[in-house]
Amino acid sequence: MQLHKPTFRKIQDHEFSKVIIEAWPPIMQLEQDDVEFNKWTQLQRYQYYVCSTFGQVLNKGDHIDQAKILTHSYPDIRAWRKHYGQSQYLQYHAEVYLAGVAGLIDRLLLVINYTYSFGTPHNHVRMRSVLDNLTKSKDTTMHSLVVLLKDRSSDTKELRDKAMHWTRYDHRDLSHLALIEHLIKEGNGTDADFSYLKGDISFLTYFFRRSIADEIEKIEGDLIPLVEKLLTELLERYRLMCEYIIKQSQSS
Repeated sequence: MQLHKPTFRKIQDHEFSKVIIEAWPPIMQLEQDDVEFNKWTQLQRYQYYVCSTFGQVLNKGDHIDQAKILTHSYPDIRAWRKHYGQSQYLQYHAEVYLAGVAGLIDRLLLVINYTYSFGTPHNHVRMRSVLDNLTKSKDTTMHSLVVLLKDRSSDTKELRDKAMHWTRYDHRDLSHLALIEHLIKEGNGTDADFSYLKGDISFLTYFFRRSIADEIEKIEGDLIPLVEKLLTELLERYRLMCEYIIKQSQSS
């Protein structure tokens, strides 16, 4: 897998993304004109919630792709390298990647909640609440997709939760790399000479990057095709809801 290629940005190419991005400028103009929210039409309020939450999904996708690319790099800046080793740099971006994927899934749940107008308060939207509401709505296709999303994202969320609980992404090669970098750093200016360990840094960095690449490939292979199917269903529901709201406003 080529880590330098953005993958989650494929979401931006989906038709749902294009429809939402097209709907956003008029909504943004209302905010810029300071039009009171209670004076917006029902359709404008509906589009505001769907567009703003989906904008968070797109933003998170960019963050994920950036973190993925940075797990395959290390700044060639002397001041940076003086204070931060590769272990810290790689660990940080691995954690950002995992947190980003988990966060993107959480935001997709919000998009579903607002697209379907389930009415669950923003802070209470969870996988369970979305599945319960989909069961009530009898949308078996979307329900099945969200069940798959839950199953395929469980490992990623578990890694994210462990990283947050332990305040670090735990990986054997990173732990060994951190110890070697510490020894070399502490040995500078002393009689101790650990420079012979520098070759191990390249060795461990190579194996960590290969390991994280395999992990990322699995995560994205499981999630991205599923997210694209989910967006296709969301697009259909979004269009139906807009048509329904317009008809309701015309008849009242």
